[in-house]
Amino acid sequence: MVAYAAIAALQEPRFVDGVRKAGKGDLARRIAANPGAVMAIPGAEAAAARASGALARQGEALAADGRRVKQASYSLQKQGWSKQKVPNAPGRLARVKSISAAGYSPAAGDQAHLYRAVSEGGRKGGAASAVVQRGVALAALSVLGETARGKALMSEPKSGFCLKVAKLNLYQCLASAGPHYEDIYCLATHAMLEPASCVTDAVKPAKSGVVKASYSR
Repeated sequence: MVAYAAIAALQEPRFVDGVRKAGKGDLARRIAANPGAVMAIPGAEAAAARASGALARQGEALAADGRRVKQASYSLQKQGWSKQKVPNAPGRLARVKSISAAGYSPAAGDQAHLYRAVSEGGRKGGAASAVVQRGVALAALSVLGETARGKALMSEPKSGFCLKVAKLNLYQCLASAGPHYEDIYCLATHAMLEPASCVTDAVKPAKSGVVKASYSR
């Protein structure tokens, strides 16, 4: 999410120009130490709006797909095959974990698709969230040629924990699922709807409170 926000922020010309003009002295060090400091650069608010909008659109799209798949898990129960138990459920769970551990592998056309996705404008909103600030800060460091300093900005505790809980919930759901329609429910709820919520929450300014792990079906 941080990297995605950074790519979106780099689409804001005023921000890129502002970073170049302000890029003297220890700017890179200050931004790396305190991502929020980037918001003082001219054009940063517009860049943050682009980043917030880009992330929100992805989260909303995933949530919409997740709702459709969840509804399908109910509709499919009218079909006999969906009520049959998944063969070799432990092996299926192991394959899901293997896919998860493998991570992202670039494919032809991904770069063009990415830039199309972040080319839209931003959205009006309040203060930039922690994830968005990190993304904008990473973008600034990229402009300054100081990307190595941005490694520490590539994770944000709250959103990272949210995604970790969603993954654990998916594993638990699949481990206890029986028929095929329950597998579909698990995927919709914990591989789509929960991560979508993590993304949309990541663009909201921080609020007080503690994120609690929970598992429900």
